[in-house]
Parts: sequence; C-alpha cells; structure tokens
Amino acid sequence: MNQQDRRFSPDLVVVPVGSSVSFANLDPIFHNVFSFSKAKSFDLGNYPKDQTRIGTFSKAGIVLVDCHLHPNMSAVIVVTPNRWGTKADPSGRFVLPGVPGTYTLVAWHRAAGFFRKTVRATEAAGVSLDFIIPLDADGVVEQAKR
Repeated sequence: MNQQDRRFSPDLVVVPVGSSVSFANLDPIFHNVFSFSKAKSFDLGNYPKDQTRIGTFSKAGIVLVDCHLHPNMSAVIVVTPNRWGTKADPSGRFVLPGVPGTYTLVAWHRAAGFFRKTVRATEAAGVSLDFIIPLDADGVVEQAKR
C-alpha cells in the first residue's frame, strides 16, 4: 500500500489472516501510517521518502488506515479469515475460483457495511449471485436518508 501524491495506492486491499502489508512512502514528505481498528491497531511512526514499514494482520476484520500528518489520506485493509477473498472490479464483478461446497459469502462496502449470502457451489458448476448495495446516485446509503 504505497503512499504517493498524499494518497494511499491502492486505497483498498484484501488479504488473508497472517498476511503482511508493506507501506512504502514514495512522497518527498514524511508520513505516519496508523489504525485504531479493532482487527489491528498500530502506529508506524513518522518516516521519510523511500522508506517502507510493514504490518502483519493476524485477525480477520476491517482495518481503517490513516496518516497522522495528512487527514485527507485514508485506506482500508480487509483481512479475510481464509484464503478466499477478493476485491470486486470497477463494474462490481468478482470471481472466487475453486471453492466447491456451501458457504456464507460476506461482502463489505465502505459506506453500506456487511452483506451475507449462503451459496452452494459444485466442482461442475459455479454460482452467480448478486449483492444489492442500497446506495443512491451520490453513493449515500438509502437507509440512512430515511
């Protein structure tokens, strides 16, 4: 998760429990990456351009990442409980190959939260499913407007 142009890039990553994420500072200024999240709380301290700090994520959950020095910088690390996790593409599509069986699939959206569906996949046939995220055209959760 690079820090470049006073932004995190990418600003969302999906990793399984036990993974490490590197935070490379590519800006000519200091950054201080931190999180107060329940799944992982950390503070990597101030560090300059061309230095990298690493965090290891040993608990599943959502980790909200910020920079103490630049309040406009934010990112998310989704730590999955197993190796089957992915990020949807810009059109909202995703694929989880080689996962036969019955599972509860969990989707997370930054504004709308968690959504769950039970799915059954076989080796012979995959599953197609839709998660309907209740957002209006401005990206505001429909429920919150009531």
